[in-house]
Amino acid sequence: MKNDMLKNILIWTVVATVMLSIFNHFSGQKLMGSSSQLAYSDFIDRVRDGSVSQVSIEGGTIHGVFTDGKAFTTYNPGDAGLMGDLLNNNVKVTARRRKAKFVDANFHFLVPDVVVDRHLDFLHALHEWWLGR
Repeated sequence: MKNDMLKNILIWTVVATVMLSIFNHFSGQKLMGSSSQLAYSDFIDRVRDGSVSQVSIEGGTIHGVFTDGKAFTTYNPGDAGLMGDLLNNNVKVTARRRKAKFVDANFHFLVPDVVVDRHLDFLHALHEWWLGR
């Protein structure tokens, strides 16, 4: 009886952890609403021509506003000269610390990263395959 109960608790813990991991993984891919996705090279061109008024940088993700008020999102691929470009072109810059995801903050100790990452990679590939059908 105790073994069955322990098995059930362990199984439900694993199921809950996997479900939270999946939710957490795909919640980072939200629709941006009124914000449009912008290629990084186009973003740099727009910064240099003076049409970007402000940006908010969180990790590698850059959310910004053009001088015409339209919002955009892009990703910094590791450009070391980005801050210089932004400041030299009078772009108002706000930086935020990357928010810890729920699973990283609370369940990181339960399942090794390798296990979670491999499952998420598989599920993401499956999702991409399904969308491409």
